[in-house]
Amino acid sequence: MLRSTLEVLRCPACGQTMASAMVRALEEDAEGRLEEAVIRCSRCEEWVRVEGGIVDLLPPALADRAAREAFARRHGLLVAAPGEASDATASAQKRSQREFFEAQVGDYERRVVGHPYYRALDALTACRWARGLDAGSLVVDLCAGSGRITGPMAALGLRVVAVDISEAMLQRARARLADAGLLERVDLVLADAEALPLAGGSADAVLCYGGLHHLHSPARAVAEAGRVLRGGGRWFSLDPNASPMRWAFDLAMRVVRLWEEEASDHPLQDAGSLGRWCAAAGIEARVGYTTWLLPHLFGGLSVERAMRLLEASDRWFGRWRAVRRWAGAITVDGVKGGRAHAPLPRAAGADSAAPGRGP
Repeated sequence: MLRSTLEVLRCPACGQTMASAMVRALEEDAEGRLEEAVIRCSRCEEWVRVEGGIVDLLPPALADRAAREAFARRHGLLVAAPGEASDATASAQKRSQREFFEAQVGDYERRVVGHPYYRALDALTACRWARGLDAGSLVVDLCAGSGRITGPMAALGLRVVAVDISEAMLQRARARLADAGLLERVDLVLADAEALPLAGGSADAVLCYGGLHHLHSPARAVAEAGRVLRGGGRWFSLDPNASPMRWAFDLAMRVVRLWEEEASDHPLQDAGSLGRWCAAAGIEARVGYTTWLLPHLFGGLSVERAMRLLEASDRWFGRWRAVRRWAGAITVDGVKGGRAHAPLPRAAGADSAAPGRGP
C-alpha cells in the first residue's frame, strides 16, 4: 500500500486518523509502496501490520490472531489480548463467511469469475457504471474478493481501495493485479465492510458488487458507504433479487449447481429495503434489474455472445413493468446528497428506490 493512503485510513482500535501514524517500513519500493511494515497509531499506540502489500485493519474482535502473532514474533512486537466483540453473533457470522471464501478461493475463480454469465454481467453493470467516473477518482470496492471488479476499475485509471474480510481473497487479488500491471493503482485493505477504517467524505465512489447478501448487516454497510462518500459521490450495488421467480433460479441451481454459495441471513435484496438503507445514508438512489434468463443458459458461450444475450434479454424484459421485478439480480445506482447523475442502462430497467417501497 502507498504511504499516502494513510491520510484516508483510520485506526481499527480507536478510530484515529492514520495520517500521523508512526511507520516502520520493513520493505518499501521506490514509489513509497509498503510491502511489509509496522504502523503504530499516534493516539492509542496499537500497531497494525502490512504484510504482502495488504494492510490489516480488521477490528480487534475479528483479527486473525495466528497471523498477528506470527508477524509479531518476526518483528519483536507485543500482541494485546484479543478484543471482545460487541455482538458475538455478528462476529461469528463474519468469521464463518471468511472461512467459507478462504476455502473457496480457487473454485470461486474457476466457477464464478470465469463463467461467461458473470463476465457478461460484470461488463454490463459494474464496469459500465465505473466508466462514468472521472479518471483518478478514489473508489472503495467493498467485498472486493479476488479483485474481479477492482482490476477493471484500475484499468480505467481509477484509484481503488479494495476492502475484504478475507486475506486469502486479497492475496489472490494482489496476484491478479500484479499480473495485469495494475497494482500501483490499488491499495488492499483487510477490513470489515460494516466498520470501514476510512475517513468520512474521503471517497469519490463506493461500490459493493455481489456483497451485501453476504453481510451480517447490509444496512450498516450502506450507512458506512454513505459516511465515507463525499457530497456528490457515487454508490453502486448488485445482489440477488427477491424475485417472485426466485424459485426457478433456485430449482435450476439445485439440478445443476454452477457454484457454491453461502449467504448471510439476508440472501436476497429488494427495492424497499435498499431504498430505506440508501435514504438513511443520505444517498439518493435508483433501482435497476438485470438477468431474466437462467445463468445456466450462458454456459459454453463466448463472453461476447454472452454479453449480447444478456443485454438483449435485459432490454426486452426490462421494458415490461409487469415482469420487471422478476429479474434475478437487483442493482442500485446512487449519489450522496442527490446531485444529478448518469442513468442506469435502460436495458436493466430502472425504478426509483423510494423509502418503504416494496419489491
